[in-house]
Amino acid sequence: MQLVKDVLRRLLVAPLMLLGWLAAAVVRAAWGRALFWHQGVPVVRLDSKSWPLNADKKWGGWYRGWGGTCFGHFIMLSDDADEFTLAHEMRHHEQHDANAVGGLIAALPVFPFEWWAGLMFWSCAPLFAYLGALAIAWLRGENAYRGNHLEEAAYDAVDEKR
Repeated sequence: MQLVKDVLRRLLVAPLMLLGWLAAAVVRAAWGRALFWHQGVPVVRLDSKSWPLNADKKWGGWYRGWGGTCFGHFIMLSDDADEFTLAHEMRHHEQHDANAVGGLIAALPVFPFEWWAGLMFWSCAPLFAYLGALAIAWLRGENAYRGNHLEEAAYDAVDEKR
């Protein structure tokens, strides 16, 4: 039964999963030191000499202060990111899937009329959810990044493992 659930879960996010895999391949080719799979998600560890991490390169080094970033079905890690950073980004991966399925449900009435609009809404739903979380945290008077409920949940998930 779990196999059926896993297949269904992947089908519900298939277009986003394929986009994530493509993005992982591009980032690996351009800046990556290593590509590995963690629980079905491609993870690219950046090379310390790559443009995002190397401040000596023109406009480079902008990623140096970040440990990792989840792009849905692709995670990018700094060269020195630890296991807790990966756990944090994996929680974002789970959030992304939930938001994508919510976007699919909301887009279902659109598909029969404009399939491309439904696909766009489905694909953008996780981004809309994250931007909404940033806005609400800021409107509450909190730091938009650390105060948004998606980041709080991801940090809590990592704190539970420490």
